[in-house]
Amino acid sequence: MDSEFWVAVIAAGSAVAGAIAGGWFARSAGLHQAAATRDTVQATLDEQRRTRVEERRRAVYLAYLKAADDLMGDTQDSAFRGAAASEALTHLAIEGPHELFMRASALQNSILASGRAGHGPRV
Repeated sequence: MDSEFWVAVIAAGSAVAGAIAGGWFARSAGLHQAAATRDTVQATLDEQRRTRVEERRRAVYLAYLKAADDLMGDTQDSAFRGAAASEALTHLAIEGPHELFMRASALQNSILASGRAGHGPRV
């Protein structure tokens, strides 16, 4: 009976050790899977954020181009055109980049300083 007892103890110990090892490996695999899922979700969110920024910038750029075109055209009175161009330029300053804002600002100042507002060629 003594040997049967030790066989039972060894078998029980092996079962417990196997359960602990299996649980440890399952936990480790679960943590790796959670990290991979988190990375995938973060990459998706980053891509969506970049897309929204690009779309917003495109809309601002188009609004500025339309305002600059209107500033040089004769579709509306010059005070309204100047205000619309200034508003579009302000949005362009917010969205950036800075170099683009500086060039657009120089273009607008040139149009206004030359007196071509409402009389120049269409942009």
